[in-house]
Amino acid sequence: MNRADFFSKAQAAPALDGDKIMRLRSQTAKIEGGFVLFPKEAPWLDTYLNELVTFPNAKNDDQVDSTVFALAWSTPSGGAEGRIEHYKRQAEAANGSQVSKMIPVLMPPGISTYYTVTGRSVAIPNDRIIEVTEEELTGALLAGGKRVD
Repeated sequence: MNRADFFSKAQAAPALDGDKIMRLRSQTAKIEGGFVLFPKEAPWLDTYLNELVTFPNAKNDDQVDSTVFALAWSTPSGGAEGRIEHYKRQAEAANGSQVSKMIPVLMPPGISTYYTVTGRSVAIPNDRIIEVTEEELTGALLAGGKRVD
């Protein structure tokens, strides 16, 4: 097997809105929440972390963009939990089971991603309206959302 055999696994970077600063802000909750792990020791670690923590005032910022795209790619549809929930709903629908009704919620300004109690991450669209399950509704309301009916 040679290196070219792995190119079929490459995927395009996800489409992200905003400038570099906004793209980084949209991913910082994953880092702050402890979902991103860094090695305790590596020859490149000090340089890498320095670039992240001094952004946007650092001379270099290529690793910031790479990190942001890697984090965005790692959870394109809400992470594993979100995908599992999606496939569960599809299976329930195919079997004629009761499918949870999705409830529209208008989210407040200032956040670009909402993390539900079920583990989904939901990108906040321009109209600020997201859809949540009954189970996720209380958390969305506590986060400042307002039910839209």
